[in-house]
Amino acid sequence: MRVAVTGAAGLVGRKTVEALKRAGWEVLPLSRAARPGYLTTDYTVNSLAAIFAGADAVVHLAAERGGEGCLYQNQQLTENVLLAMKQSDRCRRIVYLSSISVYSGEETLPWSEQTLPRPEGEYGLSKLAGEHLCAIYQKAGIRYTVLRCAHILGIEDRGYMLSRFFDGAFRRQAICVTGKSVARREFIYVKDAAGGILWALGSEESVGQTFNLGYGKGYTNLQIAGMVNRAFGNEGNLRYIAEREEGIRSSYTDVRKITKAGFRPAFTIETAMQDLFREYCRLKRES
Repeated sequence: MRVAVTGAAGLVGRKTVEALKRAGWEVLPLSRAARPGYLTTDYTVNSLAAIFAGADAVVHLAAERGGEGCLYQNQQLTENVLLAMKQSDRCRRIVYLSSISVYSGEETLPWSEQTLPRPEGEYGLSKLAGEHLCAIYQKAGIRYTVLRCAHILGIEDRGYMLSRFFDGAFRRQAICVTGKSVARREFIYVKDAAGGILWALGSEESVGQTFNLGYGKGYTNLQIAGMVNRAFGNEGNLRYIAEREEGIRSSYTDVRKITKAGFRPAFTIETAMQDLFREYCRLKRES
């Protein structure tokens, strides 16, 4: 079986490609930029159709992360993927990575798949539009699974909260949590996100279905910082500036549907932190 992965050079994409290869899939990793081992595409219909002619399935991860204009860009990108699949006699299966950002409203937490989606930003709206496009193209024979993914735990680009926590803990410095730390957000380790994608590809029960993908529990930034410090051997080395507003809201889901369907994460959030420490040390040795 051969699967094309859009956005394969991203955080989730890299781990998904690794997981698919370990499972015996032949992988066609796609990227806009020329990279060794990747297929270069501009994500137009013609470019994608040429690639999908030799694929059995697509994992669609490519997306612009937030910001003005991402609604149009992500909607167009997803429709190009589906149009290219429609032209193929072979490529009829897609796993679409959506986001917890399609939900809002703390009064309805935890959000289940039956919760009415109410995106508050363009990114969440773009992901919801992609979900609806998948359902529309089902009429053309496209078999889809939607995964509404929680916030990703991984070694991110510099500047994000987790990367600052990792850097500080690795250097045995005090890591700083700014804000009241009352909002609870749901996370999932990037390796478990890749595992969920792999599960969806192999599950006939998941076809035509939408699932929340996460650990089903929310954590404050202060709790996350404490877990990072414990995993990195920097326990107790924390600065907490509680006087400021956080600027974030609670966001976590009910994951019983995907659990009942058969997906089991390989990690807990605590064991994910320990694995992240090992990966972080490896990357530091290699750099």
